[in-house]
Amino acid sequence: MSEDTQEWPDLDLGEEDITNSSDACFRNVNPKFFVNGVLSSAAFMPTQNDDGELSTARSSKVNPRQHYEEFTRRGLASSGVYSVTTDDIQEADLRWIDNDSLQEDSLRMTGHAYIDYRIYSSKGARKKRARLLAHKATRVYSPDSTE
Repeated sequence: MSEDTQEWPDLDLGEEDITNSSDACFRNVNPKFFVNGVLSSAAFMPTQNDDGELSTARSSKVNPRQHYEEFTRRGLASSGVYSVTTDDIQEADLRWIDNDSLQEDSLRMTGHAYIDYRIYSSKGARKKRARLLAHKATRVYSPDSTE
């Protein structure tokens, strides 16, 4: 089976493709995304509700602790914040999009950006990329840390 070969969708007005950035990409990880203590690809796999846009945050706009606290204040479960680089995202043939300025106030997460999976319609193609990111991810904040 061949990989998807669609064109990337156009960005909305106010969105920015994050390239050549030293920003780290932060992702809160649900405790159920670990298998035998190892981070699984599910941590970086968009769900149907994500429409191919996996929520993250930019390190230049929010620190890991703040990102964790904003996330869990909404009643969402997180075992901590993990980070990948812009290069990691690009090496997985994905793109990283800043849409912080487009967030509704009621849903606002500081420094919001998303990893764009929309070009890949098959679950296999998405999972392959999610696995690459999970493998590269490092924990940058744990709720039990003294940070």
